[in-house]
Amino acid sequence: MDKYTIKLLPKAYKDIENIYSYISRYLLEEEIATKIIDEIEEAIFSLEGLPYRGNLRDIGMYADHKYRQIIIKNFNII
Repeated sequence: MDKYTIKLLPKAYKDIENIYSYISRYLLEEEIATKIIDEIEEAIFSLEGLPYRGNLRDIGMYADHKYRQIIIKNFNII
């Protein structure tokens, strides 16, 4: 199986950092924040082997630009 290179833009790193900060600081759930970030990173790096997984965006600002979205998990924090 081919392996593709995954490149994250600085904004993506900042978004991941902000997700972690929000959950761990404001919701006081550091353990859950860590788990969610691990799940996000696992999904992102799974694209190395399966870059076309996920649904094409057909609505919203990224519609018709060949962007895909991956649904990870619905975490209930409360």
